Amino acid sequence: MVDVSISLFTIAFIIALGFFADLFFKRSRIPDVIWLIFFGVIIGPIFKIVDRETLFGTAPLFTAIAIAIILFESGRKMRFKELLRDALSTTIFMLANLVMSTILVAVGAKFFFGLGWENALLLGVIVAGTSSAMIVTVVDRLGISLKVKTIMSVESVINSPFVIVVGLVLMDSLVSPQSIFSFSTISSNIVKSFSVSIVSGLLIGIVWARLLNYLQKDTYHHMMTISVLFLTYVLAEYLGGSGALAALALGITLGNFSVFSKIFRKKIVVLTKETKDFNAMIAFVIRTFFFVFLGAVVSLQDYRSIVIGLVLTLIILAARFIIVYPTALIMKLERRELWTMGFMIPTGLSAAVLAILPFTQYGIAGTESFVDIVFTIILATTILATVGVGIVEYVYNRRETIKKKNPGTR
Repeated sequence: MVDVSISLFTIAFIIALGFFADLFFKRSRIPDVIWLIFFGVIIGPIFKIVDRETLFGTAPLFTAIAIAIILFESGRKMRFKELLRDALSTTIFMLANLVMSTILVAVGAKFFFGLGWENALLLGVIVAGTSSAMIVTVVDRLGISLKVKTIMSVESVINSPFVIVVGLVLMDSLVSPQSIFSFSTISSNIVKSFSVSIVSGLLIGIVWARLLNYLQKDTYHHMMTISVLFLTYVLAEYLGGSGALAALALGITLGNFSVFSKIFRKKIVVLTKETKDFNAMIAFVIRTFFFVFLGAVVSLQDYRSIVIGLVLTLIILAARFIIVYPTALIMKLERRELWTMGFMIPTGLSAAVLAILPFTQYGIAGTESFVDIVFTIILATTILATVGVGIVEYVYNRRETIKKKNPGTR
């Protein structure tokens, strides 16, 4: 029987921990993810306050809610002008990094640890994205050019939705009768998923934006937007598309409705400040609880998975520098910017969400260890990014200080 007092205390503590961890992150650059995951480990595998099997049972619903909220918020924050302005350079950099990371991780998982090609490729996709929450917060404080800051920030924002959608398509392909390596099957799945999902999200977004213009006088209209988001997710899945991509399309439509306002020849304010604040609060709660959830469901007894995670972290770092180095040469970046972009590999919420699905929802054989592997990679890449960028900043700031004191010194 559930102890109500302990449950309420745990929930209260997690919310407070999320708040102070985020506050500490903004002031110290030590990511909140670390504290949240460690607390999950404490209440899960260490003291067993929460039951791992029970949490696995709730994983499909929890992850669906998390994916819908995460991608809606990502879409809402995207701006057409910014995306178009840096679209070419950022998209090329993002795709090159994702492809290189996915391939090297898949090859490493296959030949070093004996995973099957399908599972190795899926694992590569899952851990290929970066954490927008950490990168966007950190790069603003770094002494690098605005262009490099923009590329890294925009890349981190758009790669998470991309990774989630591709990961879900691969999982669907793995459980389908056809082989995952059937190009026609994968291409048709992707085309169908993208077309159905984008059209669903776009059309519902336009209709809902028009209705919101009349409903915003009501105090609780924010809740209806969340309701429409979940209904859009379900409709896209029912029609054979991707609920995740539909949620992203809905967010982009509502977040950029000023573009559509010109078509209707009427200025329509879709998302008020109150609505944005409410959505951000929901996203904060989901993000906080999901990282705690991840820490609570790891076993900590699968040492092989931990070793795999550590080795794959080094492979991810190598893949990043393989792409960053020629990028830095083409863009004529300084060494400081090259090293900073290279170390910015923190794996984030998209990986945490996707890691749980292959085993709990799709029942893909051989993916039981993904939670422990991805848990290790999230922690290792986050710590590596924090320490690496910190060292780069310290070294170059120290050089700048020496130059100011001794103008003749190089």
